[in-house]
Amino acid sequence: MDQFELVIVGGGLTAARAIKSYRDAGGSGTIALLAQERTLPYHRPPLSKAFMRGESDADALAEQEGFYREHGVEVLLGTTVTAVSPRERSVNTGTRLCRYQKLLLAPGSRPRRLEVPGSDLAGVFSLRTRDDARAIRAAAGEGRDAVVVGGGFIGLEVASSLRQRGVETALLHRATGLFQLLDAPELERELAALVRAKGVELILGDEVAEFGGSGGHVDSVVTKTGRILPTDLVVVGVGVDPVVDFLAGSGIELANGIVVDERFETNIPGIFAAGDVANFPDPLYGRRRRIEHWSNANYAGHQVGQTLAGVDASYSTVSSFFTQTFGLTIKVLGDHTGSDELVTRGSL
Repeated sequence: MDQFELVIVGGGLTAARAIKSYRDAGGSGTIALLAQERTLPYHRPPLSKAFMRGESDADALAEQEGFYREHGVEVLLGTTVTAVSPRERSVNTGTRLCRYQKLLLAPGSRPRRLEVPGSDLAGVFSLRTRDDARAIRAAAGEGRDAVVVGGGFIGLEVASSLRQRGVETALLHRATGLFQLLDAPELERELAALVRAKGVELILGDEVAEFGGSGGHVDSVVTKTGRILPTDLVVVGVGVDPVVDFLAGSGIELANGIVVDERFETNIPGIFAAGDVANFPDPLYGRRRRIEHWSNANYAGHQVGQTLAGVDASYSTVSSFFTQTFGLTIKVLGDHTGSDELVTRGSL
C-alpha cells in the first residue's frame, strides 16, 4: 500500500491544472496521478479540428513530462480505478492500493453509444481520446464517404474537418436544427446553410436505425425513415456521460455526475471533484450545472487546486466555451438555458 498526501483520479486537463495550482498555492506532500490513458494530460479541442484535418501532429500536452517530476508527482498511466473507499481513505486500481489524505476525482466523461444493430462494427467511431482521433484520421485517409451522427458541436466540428479533408460527408441529426442546445433558431438556420454550402449533406429529423456492414466493417447507415447512406466510416457524436461507475457503494453523492459544493468538495470531507463529472452550484445563475468543456476543465482545475492547498477558492466566473465550423468560431458565454428573450444582431 502506498501513502500520498493527494491522489488524483483522472488524467485530463483538470488534473494537470490542479497539480500546478496546488503547488503554486503552497500545497505540500506527495501526489499520485492515476490516468486511464497511456499518455500525459493533453488538450482535447484540437482533436476534432486541426489534428483531425491532418494539419497538426503536436502532442498538445498540458504540461511536459519534466513538470510532473519537478512537482513531486508519481504518474501512473494506463491505470483504471476500480473502487474508492472513503472509510479506509484509499483508491483501488485492482493491482495497487493508494491511500490519501485528500482525493480529487476528475475522471472526465465517456461518449454515449448508439444501442442499435451494427454499432460494434469496425469503422464506427466515437471521439474522446487522441487514439480515437488518430483512428478516425487514418480511416478518413483511406475512405471516400463518411457519416457523422449528431448535430451538436462535436458533430459539426468533425463533419467540417472531414469535409475539408475531401471526404464526402453526410451529417445525420435526429432534431430539426443544429446546435439546438442554444435554443437560437436564427443561428441554427445559418449554420445549416453554411455546412450545406460547404458540401455536407445535411439530414435533419432522422436518426440511425442500424449500421450495415460486411466482413465485420461498416458500409452503410440505415435511418429510421428508410434511407440507406453508403459509407466507409461513421463518427458518432451524441453526447457524453460522466464516468462515475467506479464510485458505486462509496457513499459519495451522485446525481448527474458527482455532487459538490461551491468549493468542489463532495458530501464526504476530504474528497473533491472537478471537471466534466462535477455537478456544482453556479452562484451567478443560481442553479446546479455540469459543464463538459475545455474552459471549465481549465478553470475548475485551477480553483480546486487552490482549495486542496487550503486557499479559500470557489467557482465564480462566467462560463464559456467555443466551437469552430469551417473556419467560423462561435463563442458561448453564460447560461444558455431558461432565456426570457432572444435578441439577434447581424448575421454570420
